[in-house]
Amino acid sequence: MMILVFLVIGVILSTTASFVFGVTWLMPILGAAVPYPIFFLQVRRQQYKSAFWWMLL
Repeated sequence: MMILVFLVIGVILSTTASFVFGVTWLMPILGAAVPYPIFFLQVRRQQYKSAFWWMLL
């Protein structure tokens, strides 16, 4: 549940930052940067299927 809250807040903040700064290439970079901590945590725990699905979400 906490992971989902982190993702939702991260996506909202990254999208807002992209619009505030007005840089068009910032949105995909920030959007991809949000799930990476979750991905690395899952890979570190050797939960590869979970890491894959969190990156697709």
